[in-house]
Amino acid sequence: MESQRENRGPTPDQIKKMAMFEGVPADAWEEVAEDLYPRHFAEGDLIFAEDSLGEAMYLIEAGEVRLGSDVGLQRETLAILGPGEHFGETGLVEDSRHYAWARAHTDVDAWVLYRPDFEHLVATHPAIYANLSKSINRRLSEADRAVEESSAVPTAFSVQAFLRRTWQANAPAGYLVLLRILLGALFITTAFENLQKDLYGEGFQSFVESWAAGNPIGPYRSFLQSLVIPNWEVFATVQLILEPTVMGVFLLIGLFTPLSALVAALFMGNLFLASLGKEWPWTYLVILGVLIALMASRAGRYLGVDQMLAERFPNPRIPLW
Repeated sequence: MESQRENRGPTPDQIKKMAMFEGVPADAWEEVAEDLYPRHFAEGDLIFAEDSLGEAMYLIEAGEVRLGSDVGLQRETLAILGPGEHFGETGLVEDSRHYAWARAHTDVDAWVLYRPDFEHLVATHPAIYANLSKSINRRLSEADRAVEESSAVPTAFSVQAFLRRTWQANAPAGYLVLLRILLGALFITTAFENLQKDLYGEGFQSFVESWAAGNPIGPYRSFLQSLVIPNWEVFATVQLILEPTVMGVFLLIGLFTPLSALVAALFMGNLFLASLGKEWPWTYLVILGVLIALMASRAGRYLGVDQMLAERFPNPRIPLW
């Protein structure tokens, strides 16, 4: 949530240093100052999320802001901006979502210009729109040059650079949404099958006893025999609740994806240990790897509820989305 407006705008000297207002007559600076909100961000604060709605732009008074984009599991820094520079204007000029995230690189003091005030100033002072157009064109040119440089053939082959380019080209985090949905559907259908087989009832006890029998890992076998089997009703009830909901529905709709993927990963790790010496265990290990990727990425922010949560609450204390 943005802070409430304070009764203090930038001074004429401060406005004079802002490239965005170059060409605006001095007698209009008071009008400009009335439309700017002061805002402070601590180092590391997320100012806005990638792909969030553009409802305001920001003018830096002090400190540095880092613009970046998450591509797959890689976090790319696009630019670091300093005093006098502005960002977030693309979402207002083009009426679009933010193409990158913005995070306070140091403690930052900034001025916030919201959409209604922005539209008023641009309509009243065309020089502002011209300055923003130049700024956007310059950043696009810089981005094009960066792409050309990154696509140039390196003088020496780098395995790390090769894998990084391959990941960026073929597997951005958004593609993990397919695996997230498939795993969610898998857990839901498995839960219904387990209900039909009474594996949340007395069948659960028999199943766990078969896990413990002959398991090659002593501590795990003792855990099953001393804790799980005597209290099988409790563990069966917990699995009955978590498997179709947190591991199933939550992954399917992309809600609290890091948490739901963590719960599912613990469950899969247990199945992997239980299967040792009895069946092919690597299927569980592959699913476990996918769940770890879901935890580390932002797969819930693509076609998921987490995307809406991130737009409304971009900087949660606990990384649930």
